Amino acid sequence: MTLDYHALAPEIILAITVMAVLVIDLLPVEKYWAAVAGLFGLFLAVIPLLTLGFCESLDFCTADARVMLDGGYVVDTYSLVLKGLFIVGAFVALLLSVGYLESDRFWEGEFY
Repeated sequence: MTLDYHALAPEIILAITVMAVLVIDLLPVEKYWAAVAGLFGLFLAVIPLLTLGFCESLDFCTADARVMLDGGYVVDTYSLVLKGLFIVGAFVALLLSVGYLESDRFWEGEFY
């Protein structure tokens, strides 16, 4: 069984982002940096989505649907569009919430 790490990259980046936000929340720094780390991680997760979406113009990847784990995980155009919508929605929600959380002095790392 082989794993396609290029197809798994958005989920891996989001998992690392979640861990980074929780570690930043533990550190004695301003909690604003947790929001910055969350936004940066979401931005980084979009990059592999774009490379997978425009795969036919790149030399290092194939444009076919990527199937892993005996068909349990499939990355095709439909999944890329939904992942993109969810990541963009989360990015907008974080952008809108930073000002709200800052005004109420309510900083929780679990929110990000």
